[in-house]
Amino acid sequence: MWREMHNEIQGPTHHISQMMKQADDANRLPSFKSDRYTIFSDYSGQHKTSRYQTYSFLIVNRNIADTYHYQARLYRLDNINDGRVVSHKNLRDNKRMIAARNILRLAKLYLSGTLVTIAVDNKLIRLTNGTKIEFAEGMDQGMVKAWNSLPAKTAEQTSRTVHFVSLLISGLLPEDSEVTWITDNDEILNSKKRKTALYKVFKSISSMYLHHNMGNLWLGDANLDNDSKIIEDILCLPDLAAGSFCKCLNEGLLLIATNPRILMPKKSINEKSLSILHSFSSPTWSEMTSFFFVLNSATDGIESYEYLVPNLRGSTPPLRNS
Repeated sequence: MWREMHNEIQGPTHHISQMMKQADDANRLPSFKSDRYTIFSDYSGQHKTSRYQTYSFLIVNRNIADTYHYQARLYRLDNINDGRVVSHKNLRDNKRMIAARNILRLAKLYLSGTLVTIAVDNKLIRLTNGTKIEFAEGMDQGMVKAWNSLPAKTAEQTSRTVHFVSLLISGLLPEDSEVTWITDNDEILNSKKRKTALYKVFKSISSMYLHHNMGNLWLGDANLDNDSKIIEDILCLPDLAAGSFCKCLNEGLLLIATNPRILMPKKSINEKSLSILHSFSSPTWSEMTSFFFVLNSATDGIESYEYLVPNLRGSTPPLRNS
């Protein structure tokens, strides 16, 4: 069940919350009844020529994910035992493309949770107000300086990510849940001081969203992985989602309806990226749902809509534009 945001929070996350509530009303969200979850996040579109930046978050029931890890490990031992990592940028390698399709097949069978991917128009330079932080209770001067010393672009990207993660934890996860957040290797995590600063900022921003008690939060990155690639083989899912969605948006999606907004791919879009995107949109996922949102600049603020492939989602109604 999606837990609605309080009215005092407006802006992009409020739009997304409204659409997630519509998804919940349409019974499109899985059940979140565990007390242990892992959030895997990855990003795309940081290059200068990209029109969008994408942020993808996979929230899974940690108790059930163990089965997926076991099956992915068996597949890797039999098929990609040379240590290759599956990622969107490496899909030109046919062996990795085959591996990506098989990893997606395993995820469909053995994972329980939700994948949320958010594309942000690069015209929206400041999506949040989190670029700089002031002194607050529990934040010592050193931690504030560590955060504020970041380049403005890095601080903005990190602030967006923390807002999105806070929204998903608040909206989806039960009270007293323990959460492990594993993000792709990121500039904000490249030192102990910056990681501690991120904890402090997360505590500050998440308090705006959370109105129920949560358990412990652990933060890590892909460096926690070992030769088994156990983390990489699930972190590749938000990587594939973020990369394929960004690629398709940059190459052009055809707007075929305006209320609600529905996007269809043009024929010229990269076939491999479109194939991956269609895999996430397929209704064959048993315990997983995927959502793709776009935040565009508009003359009167921000417009948001959900990307749907109607012929793959069948009769599932799209969410209304906010």
